[in-house]
Amino acid sequence: MRIRYHVLAREDIAEILQYYETEAGHKVAVEFFEELYKNIKRIATNPQSFPSIRGVIRRCLLSRFPHQINYEIVGTTEIKILVVKHQRRDPDFGLDR
Repeated sequence: MRIRYHVLAREDIAEILQYYETEAGHKVAVEFFEELYKNIKRIATNPQSFPSIRGVIRRCLLSRFPHQINYEIVGTTEIKILVVKHQRRDPDFGLDR
């Protein structure tokens, strides 16, 4: 499946990477990005395997980092990443994208 990102989801990722780079160092930022990428590949491979959290919006939790990827399946060939956020952030954050 093709992956498409909401423009603000790209900003979410950049902000998280900047945070880890500043607070924990380059190595941790790279590890976050690798785990994020691995999970996006899992979503693309089997998008229906993750739970629905509101209507058509689904959630994938990262295992090492306290973040989640919220996405929707668009048609039969596309995944739209709506938001990448910390799990303690407002549950409604990014769902209106």
